[in-house]
Amino acid sequence: MPTRSEDRRGGPRLNLAVPVTLRLDQEECQAHTMNMSCRGFLLLTDELLPSETQFLVEMKLPETDAVLLAECEVIWLSENISIGPEVHRGMGVKLIGFKYLEKQHESDY
Repeated sequence: MPTRSEDRRGGPRLNLAVPVTLRLDQEECQAHTMNMSCRGFLLLTDELLPSETQFLVEMKLPETDAVLLAECEVIWLSENISIGPEVHRGMGVKLIGFKYLEKQHESDY
């Protein structure tokens, strides 16, 4: 039976740091995922977006030219996320959907 925190978060979390690229209109910035679940994850990034902003997160799949694009929405923001002795900026995002692409050119996005 799931614990109370797992119910609230939509299930168990995978504490996996994956480098990703955030894409919003013609802008992009780098980030890392943390605390991934089937409903969302934490993004550690210096470029915080306003709440309710929708954007794409690009994840390169290992050992392939394939790219996973996650459609996301900002749920919460923090300037003070402690991970060990370090403090980071980040935002909690909700997953809206996924697209899977074989990357041919930068213009594919």
